[in-house]
Formats: sequence, structure tokens, C-alpha cells
Amino acid sequence: MTLEQAVLENLRRLPREKQQEVLAFVRALQQSASPALRTIQASLTEQILPNLQRLKNFCGEPAAAVYANSLLRELRTTRQQFPFHPFIEICSALHDALAFQHRWTDYTAAQYQGAYELLATLSNQDPLDETRVEDAIATLEGLGFKIMPFNTLGLGVLKIEQAMAN
Repeated sequence: MTLEQAVLENLRRLPREKQQEVLAFVRALQQSASPALRTIQASLTEQILPNLQRLKNFCGEPAAAVYANSLLRELRTTRQQFPFHPFIEICSALHDALAFQHRWTDYTAAQYQGAYELLATLSNQDPLDETRVEDAIATLEGLGFKIMPFNTLGLGVLKIEQAMAN
């Protein structure tokens, strides 16, 4: 059992008011660690942005494959190093949109520029809360990145809803 699984299992056993106390404690810990989180966030962005910029510059050319590979490796490495950092959720969404069926070849220079600007903007912000993470992922979707490429459940749910409506 991982640490995260153990924490979740114990959290679920607590009464609702104690769960709220745990949440308040975690938020206090996050705020006290905010300079460290901001440093991690800026550092991660410094590693990712150059590859994203090169991918944008060589979009549609054979050389883009080298930069796409480098960017995907960097995104995977950051996910492994800091699996619970909020910024990683955004990086993971971008990774999945690019990696699935080599879709990195489908995106345009303008889309890569939009992703670059988004990550650059987020790099110097205070530690990201859940709302900012969700907004950033929605922005990637708005740019045309297919964030949920692995989602096949949605089709099954749609079919069930249609069957229930009839």
C-alpha cells in the first residue's frame, strides 16, 4: 500500500467533521510550503518550456520528432519526481494529449504557442489551487488539445443514458 492509499483509507474512516479538519491542516501545510512549491513550479517550467518552444518552431518538420520526444520524456520525468504537485496535473494532461497515438503531430504551432504561454504564466504564480489547475486544463482543451484521449467510459455512459431515455 502506498502512502497516498494509506492516507485516503484512513481519511475515509474519519467522521465528516474530522475530514474537514484534515483538509484544513493540509491546506495550512501547503501555504507554509508555498515558497518551496513555487520554486519547484518555476524549475519544472524552465525544464519544459524550451522543448515546447522548439517543438513549436519545428512543427510539421521531421526535426519536430526529436523535440517531441524530449518534451514527452521531460513531462514523464517531472510526473515521476513530483507526483503530487498541482502543476504536474497540468503537465500530465499535456503529456497525455501529445503522447496518445502520437497526436503531437496533429497539433499546430499556434496550439504549442498557447500551451507555452499558459505554462509560462503559471510558472511564477503562487502555488496552484484546484480551481487554477482545472482552469489551466480547460485552457489546454480550449486550445484544441485532446486532454482525455484515453476516455472510453464516456461513450458507454452516453449509450446507457440513451437507453434509459427510451
